[in-house]
Amino acid sequence: MHALAVKKNYNPVMVDVREPAEYQDLHLYGAVNIPSTKFAIADYEKFRGRPIYLICNTGQRGQLVKARLEAAGFPQVELNDVQMQAYTEQRQNPGIEGSWTVDRQFRLTLGILLLTSLAGLFSGQTPLIAIALIIALGLTITAVIDRCYFKMLIAWMPWNR
Repeated sequence: MHALAVKKNYNPVMVDVREPAEYQDLHLYGAVNIPSTKFAIADYEKFRGRPIYLICNTGQRGQLVKARLEAAGFPQVELNDVQMQAYTEQRQNPGIEGSWTVDRQFRLTLGILLLTSLAGLFSGQTPLIAIALIIALGLTITAVIDRCYFKMLIAWMPWNR
């Protein structure tokens, strides 16, 4: 959030556009959770006339919501200066004690898939190497586009809502 907005008491609002499970894992104090996947202008009407600062994991989802709000005539919409990924990289334990963050579930799933692929390879089931190749290709693509649809899929799972 820009210091000027707070200093001049413009009554800004921070909207976290990540999924509810991501928000519960870690969020900024006072941030309101309105997931980008359930975007509706009506949810933002109560903030019309106030500066709206959007935050997500890397800024990708926030950018999409920003464009939609600006198209709907909201003049004061900004991305937060720092996104949640930067906050979590600075913390030792970003999750609530005992919780399984979406990132942790993602790593576990990839680990299980890679172990399955390796076990298949060593037991003579060479077609299972395709799992490792698909994961490698997927991780490469997500790094290039800076968006991980598999992680988003995990965030949408019923146990993360």
